[in-house]
Amino acid sequence: MVDVLEAVTLALPYRPPLNFHHLLRFYRARAVAGVEHVDEASYTRTLSLPHGPAIATVRDGDGSVSLELRHAHADDVPVAVARVRKMLGLDVDSSVIDGALGVHPALAAAVRADPGIRLPGSVDPHETVFRAIVGQQITVKSATSMLAGMAAAMPALGFEGPVNRLFPSAAVMAGDGQRAFRGPESRRRSLRLVAEALERDPALIDPGAGEDAVYAALLAFPGIGPWTASYATMRILGSPDVLLPNDSAVRAGAKALGIGEQLDAIADLVRPWRTFLTLHLWNAAA
Repeated sequence: MVDVLEAVTLALPYRPPLNFHHLLRFYRARAVAGVEHVDEASYTRTLSLPHGPAIATVRDGDGSVSLELRHAHADDVPVAVARVRKMLGLDVDSSVIDGALGVHPALAAAVRADPGIRLPGSVDPHETVFRAIVGQQITVKSATSMLAGMAAAMPALGFEGPVNRLFPSAAVMAGDGQRAFRGPESRRRSLRLVAEALERDPALIDPGAGEDAVYAALLAFPGIGPWTASYATMRILGSPDVLLPNDSAVRAGAKALGIGEQLDAIADLVRPWRTFLTLHLWNAAA
């Protein structure tokens, strides 16, 4: 048996509707050069798996997402599949969520324009936290540029194509990894402290710990505020009911939909699906 597979393609089923274009838009805006690549129809990224690095490419198919894995150890295929399903939010029933959001006329119009939105989940909790810290109080474009600089300091994997590096791990970030961050010293310190804590206890922000535990663990670190803790928790756990009320894009999106003054009331109305309200508001702002 060949342990490392040159390539394997799998079909990942989902319950429609699936707004794959929304996922591509989200990941395209945040793609870290060397780690991720997005074209018109697919998203490709490196994965750090138990037996070594691999490359995953996803495309939408007819009732399923096509996942191509390259360079993956055979024993890592189930792990990769689980991570990609979470990354794309494939285990959510979008029809139920769209129906719940559609109770308000302004939201109903947004849902009709963008049905089947899924929460872009976390392929790696540690990576998600580091990216959230870097992205605090700056634009997505600026954060992506800084993250690309950090990824560029990682060794090349020797793979062909546009993705050839892993995102810095907690061990790397606890060492010299955070020094490649070209931002405020206070934020570099936050990266180092979080990385050191995750190196000591990798399960500190494990999805199995629960939403309150992960949020509290993140908020305990200096330099991590409620927005960062909420955003990271939302994506790490795939939490369906997180609203980021002080997020500037959320407020801008609410204003664009004409519900700025009603946002809090509408958010209560659509519980427990406020995460998806947040996603629609981000879309409206964009």
